[in-house]
Amino acid sequence: MPAKKTAKVSKPAKKLRKPQRAPGKTQTSISMSVSFMEWAWGKAASEGRSLSNWIEQLIRGLRDAE
Repeated sequence: MPAKKTAKVSKPAKKLRKPQRAPGKTQTSISMSVSFMEWAWGKAASEGRSLSNWIEQLIRGLRDAE
């Protein structure tokens, strides 16, 4: 007679910690081509910035030019 299969006991789920953001900041998601994303990462890195900061500065410059 084959052995009975028993349900696996899973480990308790880890508590997910919400990432800390600076006051007034929020997280968003965008989609773009891989080649464009790699270009943007390269531009940000060449200026010593995070991609997020690079995009924010770019948008701020466009807004301020209006």
